[in-house]
Amino acid sequence: MLESAPRYWDAFACSPENAVKARKAVARYAASSLSGIDLSDLELAVGEVLSNVVQHGHSYWMAVHCYRDGDRLVTEVWNYGAGFAPPTSFERPAEGALRGYGFFLMYTVLDELEFFDCGRHIRLVKKIAQPPPFQR
Repeated sequence: MLESAPRYWDAFACSPENAVKARKAVARYAASSLSGIDLSDLELAVGEVLSNVVQHGHSYWMAVHCYRDGDRLVTEVWNYGAGFAPPTSFERPAEGALRGYGFFLMYTVLDELEFFDCGRHIRLVKKIAQPPPFQR
């Protein structure tokens, strides 16, 4: 990764309004590398992570960092709460379940999903589509 590559980094007080601001900021940054369904998928996954931080994280702060790493757009989210036991599988919730779709959706729409520090640090990766080669 080039150190001169543009990045997005910010920290927010943990609130629903700030989760929306953070999601939109990530989407604006990601729009320089992703488009269409790839951009929508990343925004969905980031929104889910931030929503979980607000609802379940018991944290006063959350931080977001986005950057390009080769052909990957990486988004990392930290919170300073109690943490949780990250899932070991990402199965679809049972038919009719009202909750529990978040990790399944994230796993489905992302290329990589990693948990660190008891779930207080989550890395979301979306591969950047390469344009088709020029043809005459």
